[in-house]
Formats: sequence, structure tokens, C-alpha cells
Amino acid sequence: MNPMNRHLFILFILIQFIPNLIIAQKQTKETLYSVEFNEFYTSSGFAAGSEIYFTVIPDSKKSISLGLYYCPESKSITGITIHHERYLKTAFKLKSNRINPYAFYNLIYRRTKMTELLPGNMESDKKVTYKSMEHHIGMGTQIYLRKNVFVKGELGYGLYIGSIKKASGPDPITGEIYGKTGFGFISKIGIGFIF
Repeated sequence: MNPMNRHLFILFILIQFIPNLIIAQKQTKETLYSVEFNEFYTSSGFAAGSEIYFTVIPDSKKSISLGLYYCPESKSITGITIHHERYLKTAFKLKSNRINPYAFYNLIYRRTKMTELLPGNMESDKKVTYKSMEHHIGMGTQIYLRKNVFVKGELGYGLYIGSIKKASGPDPITGEIYGKTGFGFISKIGIGFIF
């Protein structure tokens, strides 16, 4: 191939890609942010709790959230939550509300100070620290009430490491109780605001 034909061929290939680049730039959406308030229950032995998420939505396919867990028994923030959602398909319309199904992964790390549980579920006067880490996967749905307001519900199943239902004895050095490991459910409802 002579140099002139080679340059024409390269120019032809580049011209073919320009419309695709323009279309891709038009389809690129800006990153959105949201705040979510959720009430949830897990079967690891802790009471139902509340959380607030700060979420980054980089595109219409996924989101990542970092949250704080509020324990009603301790009346304080006792943990953190990391939550990731992968939207299953493009949202579809149903009576002018947008429904957005998704799969999720949820991590909860809790560090709760409470009255020590002795064998046989008896309480002592000693305050101890319980640690728990939970990993859940499941399905959820967002229903948009308005353009920037949605409600959501989730159901999932996963592993908990450290349960206050089945506490082990306190560590002799730190006094922290890790509990037992097992599997359990998570259910969650909440409301979110996109800005």
C-alpha cells in the first residue's frame, strides 16, 4: 500500500469513529449524589437500626454509598455501612413513577457497648464491647415518587461474623466479645433524595 492510500485509509477509519465519540459524549451523564435514610433489620441478634447514607451515582448502572449506623439500644452511632448497587436494566415507567430494580452488596461493621451477656442469657453489671461484621447480597427496588425523591426496599441474605445472640466469652486482654458466626437475612426500607 502506497503512503497516499495508507493516509486515506487512516482518515477513513478516523471519520468512522467521530460520530461514535460525539454520541458517547452526549450520552455521558454527570455524576449525581444522594442522601438516604433507611430502617433495617438483620437476623444477627442486633435490634432493628437506622442508617444514613451518602451516595455517589456515577452513571445509570451503579451506585456506591457510605453510611453511619444508629443503634436504638445504645442511642448512638455505633457502626458504618458500605452499600453497592448494580441496576439490573434501564428503569421503566409505571403510572408515571420510575421503578428501578437492582442487585446489592451491603457491609455493616458495628461496635456496640452494652451490658455483658453471660451464658444462659443472663446479664451482668459489666459493660462490654460487641463487634460484628455482616456481609449481605440481595435484590432491591427504587420507586421514584418525584424526579429527585425515591423510596426503596431490599431483601437479602448473607454472613455475619459476631452475633450477640450467641455471644462467646470476653477476650481476657481487651474485654471485647466477638460472638459466633452464622448466616442470616437483611430487610431494609428507606427514602432517598438526589441532588
